[in-house]
Amino acid sequence: MALEVLSVVLTLFGFLGTPPQSGSGPGGATSEREALERLEAEAFGEPATSGDAVGAHTVEMVPRSFLDRPEPTLSSAHALGPDDLRGVRLPGFTVPVVMNAPVKAYLDFFQGRGKSILAHWLKRMGRHQARLEALLAKEGAPPELVYVAMIESGFDPTAVSGAAAVGPWQLMPRTATQLGLRRDGFIDERRSWEKSTQIAARYLLDLEKQFGSWPLALAAYNCGPGVVEEAVSRTHETDFWALAAAGALPEGTSRYVPKIMAAMILGSDPARHGFDQIVPDKPDELSQVHLPGGQDLRALARSLELDSETLCDLNPELRRGYTPPGAVDWPLWIPTRALDRFNEQIDVRNIEGKVFAEYAVRFGERLRDIAQAYGVTQSALRRLNELPVGEPRPGQIVLVPATPLPPPANAPPPPLLVRTDPDITVEVNGRKEVFLPVSERMEVGEIAAFFGISPGDVGLWNALDPQAPLRSGQVLRLFVAPDFDLSRALVVPPERVTTVAAHSEAAANALAHAGVDRLPGVKRVAHTVARGETLWRIAKAYHVSLQALRAENGLGPHDGASPGRVLQVPTLDAPSPPRAAHPKTYTVTAGDTLSRIARHLKVNERRLQRKNNLDDNPRLRPGQLLQLP
Repeated sequence: MALEVLSVVLTLFGFLGTPPQSGSGPGGATSEREALERLEAEAFGEPATSGDAVGAHTVEMVPRSFLDRPEPTLSSAHALGPDDLRGVRLPGFTVPVVMNAPVKAYLDFFQGRGKSILAHWLKRMGRHQARLEALLAKEGAPPELVYVAMIESGFDPTAVSGAAAVGPWQLMPRTATQLGLRRDGFIDERRSWEKSTQIAARYLLDLEKQFGSWPLALAAYNCGPGVVEEAVSRTHETDFWALAAAGALPEGTSRYVPKIMAAMILGSDPARHGFDQIVPDKPDELSQVHLPGGQDLRALARSLELDSETLCDLNPELRRGYTPPGAVDWPLWIPTRALDRFNEQIDVRNIEGKVFAEYAVRFGERLRDIAQAYGVTQSALRRLNELPVGEPRPGQIVLVPATPLPPPANAPPPPLLVRTDPDITVEVNGRKEVFLPVSERMEVGEIAAFFGISPGDVGLWNALDPQAPLRSGQVLRLFVAPDFDLSRALVVPPERVTTVAAHSEAAANALAHAGVDRLPGVKRVAHTVARGETLWRIAKAYHVSLQALRAENGLGPHDGASPGRVLQVPTLDAPSPPRAAHPKTYTVTAGDTLSRIARHLKVNERRLQRKNNLDDNPRLRPGQLLQLP
C-alpha cells in the first residue's frame, strides 16, 4: 500500500515533468547543469498527461529505481501514508525541510546517477560555503540557502543560462536591475560573490515575507512571484506541496523545491549519505585592496607573482579583466598571501588606468592586425572585448587602448604581400585603385560583394579564377567607386606590395612565402646591390635562403640583381652588409678578362693578379670567384 501511495504522490507532483524553467533562477547554466538535466530526463522519463487533468500521469511513469527501493530510512522520516502527503519535517534546518516522495526520489537520484555531479558541487562548495553563509547571516537569511546557489550554478560565478540568467544565483537581467545590481560593458555584479549573494538573500527574504513560506519563496525564486500568486489565487492554497500536487505550479518548479531540499539533506552530512570520500576545496584567505580604474588584472597578477587567472577568478564581476574605467577606488579581492607584496610593489597613488576607445573592425582585418596596430596582444583584446574564438566581424565595434602603444623594439616586420600582375593594361575610368591583402578564408565573391564590383573583374585585374581559393598574404588589385569609404576596409599602400608576373616561377615562389609570420627578431634590411654582387652572395652574407630573397623582391629563378638596385632582405641577425664601394670578391661572368675586371672595379690589375695567384694573361672561367685587393 505504501508504494502505491508514493506512486500517486509522484504522479500528482508532476515529477516526470520537463527540465526546470528559466526565471529569476535556474536555466541550465553550465555543462554540469546541462548534464544533470539530461540525467534527470532519463531517470524520471517524459511527462504523460491525460485529458485536461494537469499533472495527471500514469503509475507506469514512476521511476522503477524508486519503486524497487525500500522506504525512507532517515532517522526522522517515516513511511508516508495517504493522510501524510506533506511528508515529515526533519530537524536541524531553519528552512522547513521535509521527507516525502519527491524529496526521497531526488535523494536516490543524487546518490545514483547524479552522484558524480553532486560530488563536484560538494567539493567546490568547500571553497565558498563559509563565505556565503556569513553573507547570508549578515542579511538575516537561513544558512541552508547556500544550496540554492549550488542547484542554480554549481558555484560557478560565470554560469550563463539560455534565458540570460547569470552568476552563482542565476539572476535575470531585469531582476538584477530592479534589485540595484550594476551591469555594463565592464561590470556584471550578478557574478560577484558578495553583491549577488547579498541581493539574492534580500530577494528570498522578501519572497518569504510575501508568501509566508520558505517552500513558496523558493518556488517564486524559480518561476517568478507572479506565477505563484496566480496559483495561490486560483486554488486558495498557501502550501507549496498542495499547490504542486494540484498541478497549479509549473512542473519544473514542482521539481525545483524538492531538489534543493534533497541537496540540503545530503550537504548537511555528506559522509552519512555516501559522499565520505569527497575532500572539499579549501576556502581562500582573502584581503581587499583598492585600485583606480583601467587596471589589467593579469598584469597585476604578474606583479604579485600569482597565477594569471587567480585575480579574475576572485573578482568574476570584472567581465573584461580590468577594473572599470573611471573608477577611483575600486575594491579588489586578492589572496592574503599576496597582500605584503601588493603593499611593497604597487603605489596606488602613482598608477594610471588605461582609457579605452571604440574601434570599428575593417573588412579583411584580423584581430592580430588590430593588436599590432595598438601595441597589445591578441589575448588582451579578446579578454577586453569578451571575444570568442575566431575573427571579429567587419563593422563590429571593439575596445582598444585610446592611445596606441608603440610596437616593441623587436617586433618583426609585416609578412610578405604579393600581387600577381596579369600584364594587361586596364583603364577603369572614374574609379580608385586600391590594394586589399587577403586574410584566411576570404573568397572572391565575398570581396566583390563588399566593394560593389563583379567577381569576373576581380579575376581579370589579378589574373585568377574567381572560383579558385585565395591564399593568405596574396594582395588583390581592385578598382572601386570614387565615393567608396576606404576606412571600412583594410587596404595597403602600393609600396607595401611585391608585384610578380602571373603564372611565373617567381609568382609561385613569392606566394609560397606570402602571409607567413616573421620569426621574432626578423628585420627587413634595404641592401643596395654593388657591382659584381650576385643574389647568391647577398643571401649568403645575410644568412637567408636564396628563395626567400627572391620571394621578397619578386624575382624569378633566372632574374639577377643589377648594380644600384635596392633589395629588401628578410634577415634574422642583420649583419653589417658588404660595403657597396669596396666589394671583397668578384664572380667572373662570360667574356670577362682580368684587365676589364680591374677597370670595372677600379683596382690595380697587377695587384688583382697577385691576390689570386694568376699567370700573365690568365684564362678566366665563368663563375670563378676572385679575391679583390
